[in-house]
Amino acid sequence: MYVSQFSAHQTTFVSFFFSFLQEELEGNVTTVLYILVIITKLMKLCTKKEEFRVYCLVFRLNQLHVAMRDGQTLLHLCVSADTPVDDFHTNDVCK
Repeated sequence: MYVSQFSAHQTTFVSFFFSFLQEELEGNVTTVLYILVIITKLMKLCTKKEEFRVYCLVFRLNQLHVAMRDGQTLLHLCVSADTPVDDFHTNDVCK
């Protein structure tokens, strides 16, 4: 089925669904960032093997090319002053 064959209602639903998925993805990316920060604080206690596994995990995450709607990747979020770090976000991750 081509896009032009969708009704207005179907197109609206598809747009809503993709918007919902994008919001969920962005929330998950932010959560992953917070978890990675926590892991880096705990890495002082890791063995070399565990440290290597963390580096491999970050490498694989980077290969996914996950980005926010505005194109920001995990690296962009790490260095951006606009990345939320308030209690709401950190409490959600640290439950």
